[in-house]
Order: sequence, then structure tokens, then C-alpha cells
Amino acid sequence: MKAGDLLQSAYHRILPADLRGRLGFGSLLSRWRDRREHRLVGTLACHAPFSSGDVQQRCALTLDAAAHCYDDLLHFIEIQSPGWRENRIIAITDDGDPRCQALGECFRAAGSDKASAHAYHLLYGKALKEPASVAQLLEIGIGTTNPRIVSNMTEKGVPGASLRAWRNWLPTATIHGADIDQAILFEVFRIHTYFVDQLDRNALQTLLGQLPPVLDVIIDDGLHSASANLRSIEAFLKRCRPTGWMFVEDIYDPQVSFFLVLSWILARMGIESCLYRFSRPGMVFAISPGRPLELFPA
Repeated sequence: MKAGDLLQSAYHRILPADLRGRLGFGSLLSRWRDRREHRLVGTLACHAPFSSGDVQQRCALTLDAAAHCYDDLLHFIEIQSPGWRENRIIAITDDGDPRCQALGECFRAAGSDKASAHAYHLLYGKALKEPASVAQLLEIGIGTTNPRIVSNMTEKGVPGASLRAWRNWLPTATIHGADIDQAILFEVFRIHTYFVDQLDRNALQTLLGQLPPVLDVIIDDGLHSASANLRSIEAFLKRCRPTGWMFVEDIYDPQVSFFLVLSWILARMGIESCLYRFSRPGMVFAISPGRPLELFPA
């Protein structure tokens, strides 16, 4: 049922007949829409026209500006730096690399979707070509199946599946996992898990205090929102070994402009990054603090 239909139903069930006569439903609905649109314009104030005018037009302009913000920033960057975008989106295909195939089998055997619904093993097998050199790995997002939690794996998911796959594939690494769902945290041989809320900078700092000072691999497979991704990069990138990796998973087309703008900002800081596209759904944003772009897997 639409919001307007719900409001109309409540109007007839709750308001006395004499009050309904003085306050027509159309008037009530108009006031409700105005309040909702004023609230939206206030929430997205950075994108709203700072002027008076029809509230519905201001709302529409605000939504349009917010929707195109990163596209416009990326367009501006490309005008100022022609050719900058070259090699910032790399297509990864299955070339039969045995390391990638072995990692894919590890993911599938553990019940992780990284090599079934997605094809991330085709990147990770190349980027982490020396498994014995990885000592510390952190993955944010353990895989909750709680339907009340956003970005859950549904009832088909296996909490901790990718952590176990990483442990099986990295022979000496300690595997760290973090999730907002405390009910799925666990401790087993070479796997440690912790609570984290990616939108809470204090929680991210608390997690940092529980982790080793240097991490070889950091994977963000958590909330999958730009804000959560950015706050996690802000918190953990400084812990990443210069030749290590930070990967942000499950990026889709509407988010590409955001990550390309972020890639441009990181490049100004001397840190290279790019987006990887696969034949299956989902892209991965890869960052390596001390690695030149020409040494990224291609």
C-alpha cells in the first residue's frame, strides 16, 4: 500500500466526521507532502537550491543534484586532467590461472559466494600470488543471515564462510573478521572476530585497537554503502602494508563515479587504486598504498 493510501485510511479511521468536514483529505495530504519534502530538502541541504520557491520543485532539484553529484565531479576532473581515467577500470577474465582456480575452489568449498555469485577469485588469486607471504588479513562483513540487518546474506548464507576459506588458502595467516551482528562472532584456530559498526568512527577506532599494527590484506564486504566504504578506508588504509592491498567488494554501476573520484583523490596523495570489473555481477575497488598502477593485476 502506498503512503498516500495509508494516510487516507488513517484519515477515515481516526478523525471524527466533523473534523474531516473541516479538514479535507486533499488538504491533509498536501500538508503531509510539504512536510516530507521540506524534511528531504533539509536532510540533503548540501544539494538543495539555497533559495525560496515551490517546495516540490526544490525537492526535485535537490534529488537531481544529489543523484548527479559524483558524475558532475568526475566530469570536472576529466576536463582538468584529460586521459586520467585510462586504466582506472580493468576487466578481469578467466584465463585459467591455477592460483585463481585453487582459490575459487576454497571459496566454494567453504560456502562463500566470492567465486559463485561473483568472480572475485580471479582478482585475488593474482593479487595474492604468494599466499605464504600474507601474515594478517582483515575482512569486514562476516556474513550475517539476520533479515533485520541491512546487507544480510539471506538464509542461504554461511556466516564466516569466507574467513574459513582465507584460512584454508593462506597457510600461515591470522584471519580477522568484523561484523555488526554480534550473534555471529566466533573464535577458532587462526580466526578471530570482533564487533564493528562501519558508520561509527568510534567503533572503527575500537576495532583498530584490537588488531595488529600492520595488515597485509583488508577486505570491505560489509554494509556496501559509499559512506561505510569511505569511513573504513579512512580508518584502515593507514594500517595496510605498503605493498599490501585493500579491496572494497560488491560495487555496482551507480557507484562507479564515486569510486573514480575517490581514486583521483588517492592519486593526489600518491596512492594508486582502480576498479576491477568481472563477467559476473559486482566490481572490486583495489588500493595498494605503495604499488605503482602498472603493477596492479591486469
